[in-house]
Amino acid sequence: MRTAALIDALAWTEPPIVSGEGPDLGSLFPGARIEPAARFAELAEEARVVIIDHPNPHVADLEMPALKVVIDDCGEIGSADIIVAGSGPASRHVYPKLGEQVLRLCGPRYALLRAAFTKPRQATAGTAAPRLLLLAGSGTHASEWLLGLLADIEGELDRVALDVVVGASFADPGLLQEICNANGHWLGCNLAADALAERLSSASVAVVTGGMIVPETLALGVPCVAFPNEPELVEEIAWLDGENALCGLDPCGNPAEAWNHVRELLSDEERAVALATSGRRLFDGQGTARVAAAIEERLAGVPH
Repeated sequence: MRTAALIDALAWTEPPIVSGEGPDLGSLFPGARIEPAARFAELAEEARVVIIDHPNPHVADLEMPALKVVIDDCGEIGSADIIVAGSGPASRHVYPKLGEQVLRLCGPRYALLRAAFTKPRQATAGTAAPRLLLLAGSGTHASEWLLGLLADIEGELDRVALDVVVGASFADPGLLQEICNANGHWLGCNLAADALAERLSSASVAVVTGGMIVPETLALGVPCVAFPNEPELVEEIAWLDGENALCGLDPCGNPAEAWNHVRELLSDEERAVALATSGRRLFDGQGTARVAAAIEERLAGVPH
């Protein structure tokens, strides 16, 4: 999604070539030419710009004549012309293997957010009923976490409307549908960016798993409680908690911890506003535009 956001922000009209695997590539990159991952090295030889967003950092080691833009999460990249790491903390942005000539676009100012998440929500009237959004990404751990929250919610919250949003790869959609139907919760699956941003913007508090949804939530100015559902997310969410941008959850915590934070934010408007303000300060929604401009300047030979 973040690579698609960056491509949309670049000022050229040629359709991109996307080298990778997975059934969602066509929907993520409409109009793109989709090629198998096995052709990546061959296609990179003919490209003017190559954008690499891959969980294996060694994919970026391939030498190529193109401008090499690497989107990173792990801090282990050894070859790039431009490195993009749109999260914190700064300890993950050292890149000891990269030379001084590499342009480092690191930190929340360079978070690659889709256009739908670039405008903060409008303040709602104080009389509006509280609305809570539970949002889980992909993976078994995220699915188990969400189902555990829903199983533990009875008696925790009164007079709060509950929306549930999951991705297309949620592990047990049938069980989730049954739970939501039985309890009157709204359920959305695999929402488009505009629909997800609208749903988020209407929430009083969002409880989410880690990943891109965290900066998207913060950029919209929504008070956020975040669960690090993967080991590599623990440090980042703890850092954001330390920056007073969200309430971070223990990766081994129980649902009661999440509900304690939710009750606090629903009852303490000053705390909720402070959290949303800090999150918005870090993620102002302009990161994609900044990265796109830097790529175009580097292509034009403008020094940094």
